[in-house]
Amino acid sequence: MLFLSLPMRHCTLNPIELTWANMKKYIRDRNTKFNLILTLKLAQEWIHNLDATEATSYVNHVKQCKATFKKADSYVEEIEEELNDDHDEDDYSVCGTDTDDDDDE
Repeated sequence: MLFLSLPMRHCTLNPIELTWANMKKYIRDRNTKFNLILTLKLAQEWIHNLDATEATSYVNHVKQCKATFKKADSYVEEIEEELNDDHDEDDYSVCGTDTDDDDDE
């Protein structure tokens, strides 16, 4: 048994979101009468026709996305010190640090 951890509310890393999207597209493409009974029938039809290969492809898609995100995170970690270099902080300061109120008198 494979355990796949899924972040909460993250549509890219959740195979059920891809599943819902494909089912909604199937219904949208075939629902010409725009009524609830036909929508229910099409949803049941789609679920009945969903096979293990397609369902597995959703999980595999999530795994590929997760690997891409990990690769991006790894890259960011490599350059993080460069990005957080404190030596250049004063060069990019937008606001002055002059808090002397003597000029107002």
